[in-house]
Amino acid sequence: PLYPELTVDEYLCFCARLKAVVKSEIAAALDRVKTLCGLEPDGDRLIRNLSKGYQQRVGIAQAIIHNPRVIILDEPTNGLDPNQIIEIRNLIRTLGKHHGVILSTHILPEVQSVCDRVVILNRGRQVYMERLAQMNDQESGMLTIRLERSPGEAAVTELEGVIGVTALGANRFSLRLTGSCSIAGLAKQIVQRNWGLQELVPEKQNLEQIFYRLTTAGEQNG
Repeated sequence: PLYPELTVDEYLCFCARLKAVVKSEIAAALDRVKTLCGLEPDGDRLIRNLSKGYQQRVGIAQAIIHNPRVIILDEPTNGLDPNQIIEIRNLIRTLGKHHGVILSTHILPEVQSVCDRVVILNRGRQVYMERLAQMNDQESGMLTIRLERSPGEAAVTELEGVIGVTALGANRFSLRLTGSCSIAGLAKQIVQRNWGLQELVPEKQNLEQIFYRLTTAGEQNG
């Protein structure tokens, strides 16, 4: 916890002693974390007078005062305004250059913004682990088509390998496919029906889709 009656320097010194930083190295440790967290001018300020974003910075500074190899951050942008969120995310990226950072959050766009690997837990069990770069390259089993002549949603649903259709307007449809459906085979079906295939674009999966699928699978099957 933060102690609002202390200054930033007093609080960080207190945390350094708690974390067994050698007395002769405390001043250097304070300079290091204040520089890293953008707190250089704020050492003499009372914590109670800092904005929520800067209080978060102080919390992160105390977490790295003893220079750990790994830092665990739990919901670090909770309650911050949009500008503060951007600043803390940038700080997390900087921390990642010097430390291993484990980010615990339910804000999935934040994970995609600052992390390079994601682990999804469901009811205490790991259900997914992947590097985000590889995840972003994987297709979602969804694609969008645009047709010259729309046959209607019902006719598109009858295509082999299609298990869901959403009309997007202007002769465009979003299709959900079976795992075995061939995109080339699907395109051939559309051409044979003379619908005038103008566009067929596979959709990349995002973290929200993966999270929803993995954490609701039991409910959907039950």
